[in-house]
Amino acid sequence: MIKVKVVTSNNRGFLTYLFDYLFKDISFSYNKSTIYERKDGKSIKMLIKKLLRYFLSFRICDYLGVFQIIHSRNKVSDVEFSFNRFVKGKKPYVIYLENPGALLNYHWNRSRYKITKLRLRKQFENPNLKAIICMSNSCKDGLYKIYDIPESLRVETIFPLITNREDIDEEVIKNRQSNKYIECLFVAEYFRKKGGKDLLEVFKLIRKNDMPFRLHIITGLNFLDENDKEEIENNELIDIHDFSFSKKEMLEIYKNSDILLNPTRVDSFSLVTLEAIKAGCLVVGTNLYAIKEMVPKELNLYLMDPYYKYWREDNLLNLDIACNQKNTIDGDFIDQSLVHKIFILLKMLNDNREKLTNDCIFTLMASKSGILDEHGIVSAWNNVFQAMLK
Repeated sequence: MIKVKVVTSNNRGFLTYLFDYLFKDISFSYNKSTIYERKDGKSIKMLIKKLLRYFLSFRICDYLGVFQIIHSRNKVSDVEFSFNRFVKGKKPYVIYLENPGALLNYHWNRSRYKITKLRLRKQFENPNLKAIICMSNSCKDGLYKIYDIPESLRVETIFPLITNREDIDEEVIKNRQSNKYIECLFVAEYFRKKGGKDLLEVFKLIRKNDMPFRLHIITGLNFLDENDKEEIENNELIDIHDFSFSKKEMLEIYKNSDILLNPTRVDSFSLVTLEAIKAGCLVVGTNLYAIKEMVPKELNLYLMDPYYKYWREDNLLNLDIACNQKNTIDGDFIDQSLVHKIFILLKMLNDNREKLTNDCIFTLMASKSGILDEHGIVSAWNNVFQAMLK
């Protein structure tokens, strides 16, 4: 049995699918207090992290090549697992990487500076670093464009492990779509960044045209402004809930939904997209970064370009937008072109319920094959950890 120690403290909730999986030859140990689904911005720990991020953003940190390295004194496990961070220790380790900027605490320009380059080279050439596993091909592509990666370092893509939904089949999908209303879902802690205001405009049109849709919004209520709340309250086709459901509750919510509406403006890897696909939900939204890789190519017509492209075509961050979020993705701006396209697509699906059913079934089947299949992902991780000990 290969013992894997998780040494990072910034581990997102989806990683528990991997950590808790019943591998035949692998066991993970991790501190459950390091797992988060949402960030509590008022906690002492989060305030300290905010202060740290503030000081790390100073220009002097660019010249000094400052980025976080986890110091591990672990002596028990065979190998170590790190999410987005380099590790200094005595055990072989693997980095699971969301996007290339995470290695530099999301200070994308820092890689251009001489001291940073020297420090990075030392980390990439560390004999204990056995592999960097990217969460998407977009991440892998960007990694090679930003950093000088040694040829000897193993770099590959393994999508996040979300187990296959054995409780959902064609009959479940057909039954849920025999209802009068087409059930749409929006899940995001940050309402505006993820295109929530655009969806309010879409559902104004749906209400005006008396179309049988309902929208269930799950979001951080403390991030909503009064105008957004008022619009939601005035549209009987929309209900809203706080971003606080358990994993088990969310599985049931996805199961009862037909369409995930995800007009996000910022995501690098949208976990809600993957979770929805696993439940056979059709995904209608933007084609940012890894989203276009998860949605089957045959259904790419449901993915559209947002007005503000947070990620460039070369899979690198658009710094002009990232550094001016208040006046772009966070502002009152409505992406009218995107609103119109989503409305037209929803109208088409309402007029052709059979296509909606078939596309949802196709989505479910795609989630159980290829890059998203549970068993393929498990096998890939087995190979990674076995190779680390050779």
